[in-house]
Amino acid sequence: MRTLSAAFVLVLCLWLPARAQGPGEDGGKVGLEEGERPSPEVRLDREKGTVSFDAILVQDSAPIEAFLCGPEGRTHESLFAATATPEKIQEALLALGVVPASQWAASEEDLFALRGEKVLVRIEFAGGKSFLAEDLVWNEFEHRPMRREGWAFHGKLFEGKLPEEPEFSVTFQGLRGAALSLLDSPFAYRPYADAPLVCRKEVLPAVQEDGKRRFPRATIVLEPANEEAIARLALEQEGAPAAENSEAFLEVARRIDVAKARISTELRPEVRTWLSRGAALEGREDDEGKRLREDARARYGLARARLEAAERGVEVDYLALDLLHEARELAGVRAQANPDPRVIEYKEWIARYSEFLKERAHLLGEAAAADIRSRELALAGETGPAARREDLARDALLARVRALEVRPELEEARTRLARVRETLSSADLSPERRKFYEEEVILWTRWVEYHEARIRVAESEARSADLSAEALDASEERRAEIEREIAGLTAAAGKASWVVDLFDRERALEKLRRDLRFYSLPEVNDEEKIAALRGEIEAAEKEIAELKARIEEGR
Repeated sequence: MRTLSAAFVLVLCLWLPARAQGPGEDGGKVGLEEGERPSPEVRLDREKGTVSFDAILVQDSAPIEAFLCGPEGRTHESLFAATATPEKIQEALLALGVVPASQWAASEEDLFALRGEKVLVRIEFAGGKSFLAEDLVWNEFEHRPMRREGWAFHGKLFEGKLPEEPEFSVTFQGLRGAALSLLDSPFAYRPYADAPLVCRKEVLPAVQEDGKRRFPRATIVLEPANEEAIARLALEQEGAPAAENSEAFLEVARRIDVAKARISTELRPEVRTWLSRGAALEGREDDEGKRLREDARARYGLARARLEAAERGVEVDYLALDLLHEARELAGVRAQANPDPRVIEYKEWIARYSEFLKERAHLLGEAAAADIRSRELALAGETGPAARREDLARDALLARVRALEVRPELEEARTRLARVRETLSSADLSPERRKFYEEEVILWTRWVEYHEARIRVAESEARSADLSAEALDASEERRAEIEREIAGLTAAAGKASWVVDLFDRERALEKLRRDLRFYSLPEVNDEEKIAALRGEIEAAEKEIAELKARIEEGR
């Protein structure tokens, strides 16, 4: 579900401090006696628009991966435990009209970038103390409370049913380990969500008193909130750096709210309508039935394209909002008397990575918009140059996305190559170490060439699509020039694709050789498999030799 470049993981390892172990961090759970368990009752207050239930504070020392869990859950890495069932909590939230995140996210691979509809999680203690959940969580690396962002209503079924215990995930590790997380902090979806989180012990009731363990009781209150309200709370958060232009934050938040409302009330119902109409026409083989079925399929495709474009727009705005917050927080760090350079570098990296994600989402949104225009023209019976131009625009944009997605990998490979070369320049290396780093130089040089070739292929495809669109209404003389340029691009892309193909084939060959070593082990010795692998290796080596000769000839 979640993939990050090795370079990014390496950077995080350098930036983030090792987490100190806390009680129960060895995987043990906090045992709760029957009398200590909170009531399972879930209270729905339609007038106030809230859902509430009881919980107890179970620990205040260990790193946090979940904000809340059940008494049989991961109490050693959660702040609170509750016995209210996921089914009752979900029923109550649905009764308030909160839509699960699965309604927004295209897939888990998108890390639920669209975040779902949000609720505020408020914790009320005896004596009138009340906190938003984020204010009880401390970002240990950045030395500040976790940013107020609300909690996405996840509501995902696990194997067709809800589990017995609730969980509110706050980190990606927590989210990944949960059978179902009813509410997710957007922090868990960020590509840099591994910063250590701990509880703000100084504002919580003590869990140790006179040397005895105690479990302070609390009420968890869930209240639906839109992005504008959440943005206001984030800007007002205690200890948060001041924003130079708070209206800029609120403007983006309002755009998200408007787009989500349109998705919920207009675009998703339209998709469902055309999907059901198409399904109702299945089996009709008369001419009218076939015509109606094809029309329903075309309109369903158009509705899906409109939905995708709107979702990409929401994703772009969420990233824009994140970037505004990151800039505000970075300015706050720099204004400190003795700013931590690691935090500054870390926040700068976050901004660069978020800009990359934003650009990718923007290009995908533009491609979806071109697809919409193409489908609208097709439904209107227009199949000429105008429709072709939109198809080519979409193809060019998708090719640029492919090129963009390779750039972080190329940056990683170049960084690794530079480091290896720097190490190799040392005069203190033993002959064995020097040989190792020389081989590493060859390896990372190949990776750089591989990624550069992938980018050249994608950029050539994008440029060719642009030129083909231009040729649709160009003069005869210009069309001849375009054809020559496209031919040159095609040839260059072909040569670059050979480099990509060679690298992929060499990696496949190495896997075959590893398999051969395994099946040749005395304790395995599978002669039939060995013979088959040797044949595959021989054929692969021959293909690689031919490809290398072609590449050399092309140079």
